[in-house]
Amino acid sequence: MGDFNGKTEIDGLRELRRELRRYSREAPREIQKANKSVAETVSAKALGKMRALGGVHAHVARMKSIRPRAGQAWAGITIGGRAAKHGPALGAEFGALQYPQFPSWRGNQEGAGYAVWPTIREEQDRIRETYVDVLQDALNRIDTRG
Repeated sequence: MGDFNGKTEIDGLRELRRELRRYSREAPREIQKANKSVAETVSAKALGKMRALGGVHAHVARMKSIRPRAGQAWAGITIGGRAAKHGPALGAEFGALQYPQFPSWRGNQEGAGYAVWPTIREEQDRIRETYVDVLQDALNRIDTRG
């Protein structure tokens, strides 16, 4: 499993994706759909938490400052961006020590975050299951083709 930066790497995934492409043109697209689905689920749940927290969190949720991102080899969540000018979104997610408009700083370790990181931690098992299911389906299709 990955560390706090949210990067999770799966040993052998690159090689598996390469082999799947050799047998199935659909497999990379299916993996990208899974990436998009995971990112959208986490993003939507994190926005819901932001709205429920109220105050600056709700403001960040209204600005849609938490967005899903995905490619064939990755899934991610963007916090901040041009519209949010980074500060409000990052302050709402991680807190601050010196800016009173933000909640208390939660640090930058395992328990950090008010919405996005807690959601990622809560969803880890479902995220893992999503990828296992997609990869198993792709392998099953290859096996039946022969």
